[in-house]
Amino acid sequence: MVVLVVWPFKSTKLRGITYLIINTFPVLATTVSVPSLFSLLLASVWFATRHAYAVKIILTAVTVIPILVLLFVLSSICNLYLTSSHTLEHDT
Repeated sequence: MVVLVVWPFKSTKLRGITYLIINTFPVLATTVSVPSLFSLLLASVWFATRHAYAVKIILTAVTVIPILVLLFVLSSICNLYLTSSHTLEHDT
């Protein structure tokens, strides 16, 4: 699916940016999965080999993505805690 969306673009810059967006969106919008993170890493490496300024983007992503993952995990834990405490109140 990603290849079909990315391939029609002639510009490698536009193709790389589109590839990064497509692979980053599932990570941020849904659960954090290993294939999504791996494909994001591959897209970042591919993009960086063609554009030197992309190293700044990758360094930013290396800093931002773990923070987002941590926030996601903390929000999931809080959500589970609130859901379980809400369920316990109705059971008693």
